[in-house]
Amino acid sequence: MAFTGPCHWIPAVKHVEVEVNRLGTSEFGALQAPQQHCLDPSIRALRLGPINSSAGRRLVFKSIDISSVGVLRAGDRIVAFAGHAVTASGQQIGHPPLFMHHIHINKFTHSHLNFHFFQTHGDFSTGTDPLSYGVGAASAEGYITRIPPGYAYILENTLDIFADATIDDQREDGSEWLAPWFLELAFQLDVPATPPTQQAPLRPASLFWLFPPCDSAYKTSSIDKYGNGFNTFNVQRVPSLVWWSGRMPASGMLLNHVPWLHTHRARFSGVLVLAASLAELNFSCRSFGVTNVSAEHSRAADLSAIRRRLLASGRVVCQDDQAVPDFVDVKPSAHLGIAGGMYERQGRLRCEPWAFRSGDRYSVFGFFRPRWHSDIRHMGMHLAAFLHVDLGNPNASFDATLVGETFNPCTVADEPPEGTVPWDPWDRRAVAQATSKAPSLSYSNSLDRLIELLPTSYSTNALWNHTFEERATLGLGG
Repeated sequence: MAFTGPCHWIPAVKHVEVEVNRLGTSEFGALQAPQQHCLDPSIRALRLGPINSSAGRRLVFKSIDISSVGVLRAGDRIVAFAGHAVTASGQQIGHPPLFMHHIHINKFTHSHLNFHFFQTHGDFSTGTDPLSYGVGAASAEGYITRIPPGYAYILENTLDIFADATIDDQREDGSEWLAPWFLELAFQLDVPATPPTQQAPLRPASLFWLFPPCDSAYKTSSIDKYGNGFNTFNVQRVPSLVWWSGRMPASGMLLNHVPWLHTHRARFSGVLVLAASLAELNFSCRSFGVTNVSAEHSRAADLSAIRRRLLASGRVVCQDDQAVPDFVDVKPSAHLGIAGGMYERQGRLRCEPWAFRSGDRYSVFGFFRPRWHSDIRHMGMHLAAFLHVDLGNPNASFDATLVGETFNPCTVADEPPEGTVPWDPWDRRAVAQATSKAPSLSYSNSLDRLIELLPTSYSTNALWNHTFEERATLGLGG
């Protein structure tokens, strides 16, 4: 078990369908994974399994219902989440051999059809020990997300919350080792003391997810088109820079904790988040030595020089710590079926204190170059930073994807003027779609309920101000 203390597991009648395919082939199969639940006061969890996976297989866990099984309840104060693979005794299984391609705890809402407010990805593994893999690996501690001390994620309700996961068994054929394992989704809760103490109650932590608007390059004017669906951009085998800007949707402050990043480390070379617009940074492709710019990638003459110039601006809020390695070189193990080579680790993203106002500009720069897998010409890339913030609301947590306004704009003229672009380019299409054809949905800690109540022509920038600064007056809750 990821958290201290035993869990009392209760078998469930319902099974979850798992699609199984052989990696790199069109060979598909399926299995049914039994469920069991833990509904203890301080730990709520769900396990699927046991899974007897074969080497070289991808397991896709379809929609996993969380709403109706009591794992999460309205008013829960979540202080930690673990999404990972474990043995029957609860030992975590590291990477390699099992790669957590993704585990998402989702909200099915109008604006974000698959918005995940807790998640695990393969590059969340931590540490630099090349022997830290397999059963009991310390690197798997990175699969636990902890809310900053003094805070909790407070659930408004739990309707329409579900999970999905994809896990790759990356062993090589012929390996002898891998005991049956379980997919575990566990939540640690703050339980109020009885009788009450003088200790201050936990404040609500909110989640801002900084995400590039690259998928808009694939979108058409049709509201039914959502690009490639994964919001990836292609990085070539050359030093590349990507960048975008946006506006903070509400006033608040970044919490003092270690934020985390999801990207693909084989080409990742750094990231900077700056509390400034592109204009304030005097950015242009020509002056920064960036050419061959497209809606997906570019060619950078000198990534190190660009990084130094941005750091010298004095506006950097978050940056990757280049002294902390974000990969390990693992030696091969024939017995365990583990191929030698580079495996991703989280590294470290560090941030400075940051108090922001609604409407304040931010900019994100991502740096990329070939590190391994250099035989791949185009590598699909993610770049997402997850930040916990305090928005000043004493009663509710919020979460939002802060999708930038333009991707790779070459001049200041390409940066949209004030009030012309909503905080999230997906919202207007999604709201129009939901109004015309989507079923009535329930909502959890997001903007969607308020969006539905307003005319589709309502300014989303104004909506953000309304949401966080006047929402309590409207009586709309979290």
